[in-house]
Amino acid sequence: MFKQTILSILIVIQFTIMSCNDSSQSIKHATMNKLLLQLEIEKNKFSLNEIINIRATLVNQSPDTLLINNGFLIGYEEEEDREIYFKIFSSDGKRYDLPKDHQADILPLPHTQANMQQLASGEYIKNNIELTLIYQLKEYGKYKVVVFYESKPFGDTEGIYQNPVYSDTIEIEIVK
Repeated sequence: MFKQTILSILIVIQFTIMSCNDSSQSIKHATMNKLLLQLEIEKNKFSLNEIINIRATLVNQSPDTLLINNGFLIGYEEEEDREIYFKIFSSDGKRYDLPKDHQADILPLPHTQANMQQLASGEYIKNNIELTLIYQLKEYGKYKVVVFYESKPFGDTEGIYQNPVYSDTIEIEIVK
């Protein structure tokens, strides 16, 4: 009887620990998804050298008010001074990366307190992003584009929401 009681207690303790771990994973996952990045594009087919504008909407889907940077500064993934960057894939799934010497020279605007915004639950901000500002798609074919938003702290911006957010994939095609 004593051994069964101990075994039952151990099973309950193990189950409780597993449940706590599972809920912490859920909490961590939910925390990472406080913002939602939605994309809209007017059309999916473009000619070479045509400007490709993407409408990005950043939505606070959490019950909390979040401090974000609304500057939507565009850059490359490896750059520090940016909030927005792209990952582009060809139709065969190969990542489309530009060599350093083909990347556009972007002079980042300075981060300012004016770019800091409290985004209440359910509120959103919209901004147009010009993909072709930094990526010249020079080959015909289909591409998949994912946009990433990452607000980075600067100066006295304690409490800024810093988890990266990525959009759903949009498909575009460069046609003749």
